[in-house]
Amino acid sequence: MPRPPLPFVRHCTANELHFLYQACRHPVEKMRWHALWLLARTDEPRTPAQVAEVVGLSAVTVRDVLNRWNAQGPAGVSDRRKGNGALPKLTSRHRDELSAALQGLPPDGGTWTAPKVVRYVRDRWNVVVRPETGWRWLRKLGFALRVPHHSALGANDPPAHRAWQKTSGGGSC
Repeated sequence: MPRPPLPFVRHCTANELHFLYQACRHPVEKMRWHALWLLARTDEPRTPAQVAEVVGLSAVTVRDVLNRWNAQGPAGVSDRRKGNGALPKLTSRHRDELSAALQGLPPDGGTWTAPKVVRYVRDRWNVVVRPETGWRWLRKLGFALRVPHHSALGANDPPAHRAWQKTSGGGSC
């Protein structure tokens, strides 16, 4: 049994929707404006499922955008993921302290890794995060992945060099 057609409340004209679609720089919102513009066009009426195929969204998402448009008008198109109320895991003071700590050596020596950052934050401020978050903090503070060069791993020793090549996935340099 086919779905009954959803109404389209004309908060704006099709030309205004086309302008909003073209002017939008936010990728998520731009796809929503595009879908609404296609739904608003009267020269070629389309169902939400047809629009979904054109803009690359699911039919459920297009119907959801249409329902939000009908209920809230242009305000319903905005991407509400940002500012969803989640507080940052670290306060600004803690972030500054973490940044200062990362300038030195980790407690167990060596180099800072995501798991070491996670342990440091957990032990210091009782904040539990996943290693991915520790890596994201490292990247945000300017750290990059460090892989030792094969010469530091005993490249002058042929068996060690072959073992390094097998485990590194790289060729010879």
